[in-house]
Amino acid sequence: MKVPFLDLKAINLQYRSELIQAATRVIDSGWYVQGEEVNAFEQEFSQYCRTKHCIGVANGLDALILTLRAWKELGKLKDGDVLIVPNVTPAVSVIGEVFVSTTYRFDEALTLQDYIEKAGGVREFADKSKVYIVRANGSVSIPESNYWFSANSGTALMPGDTIVVPRNVTNYDNISLWQGVTQILYQSAIALTAVRNL
Repeated sequence: MKVPFLDLKAINLQYRSELIQAATRVIDSGWYVQGEEVNAFEQEFSQYCRTKHCIGVANGLDALILTLRAWKELGKLKDGDVLIVPNVTPAVSVIGEVFVSTTYRFDEALTLQDYIEKAGGVREFADKSKVYIVRANGSVSIPESNYWFSANSGTALMPGDTIVVPRNVTNYDNISLWQGVTQILYQSAIALTAVRNL
């Protein structure tokens, strides 16, 4: 099964001519490290990020190493600390008010409702209208339409997603009400019994 990840070709297509022009300027200048293009990028990117500085590096590993060294200098990390970088698993998890909270291999043909049905469907106290997705990067996505009433919500699932079926908390309001009523009746009965025994 082919799991779709980041498609840089599609993303860069809209900027193709600008990227070719920038690459041509770098090649023509002979400055592959530092140079005017890198300096301009660092300034523009630092403004975009609203930071004082930006340092262009060769790759993501260099960026991580510099970041970790800076954190060590700032006291955010110390010798012996462990950095765990989880991978994005080609799976989708279903948790909450379903019969079996579990994880399934990602299948792009399956919908939100399909995964919930695979988990045994929703339980009695599920709030079907409040289903949401926690993405692998931690962001939360609300399905475009209520999955329960449509064959396919407009929200595409991705590898690493977690589907959350929350509990309907309005049932707790009724429980709290009846707990209060029964407590009042109980205390009234005790008070009446105590008065009668006087």
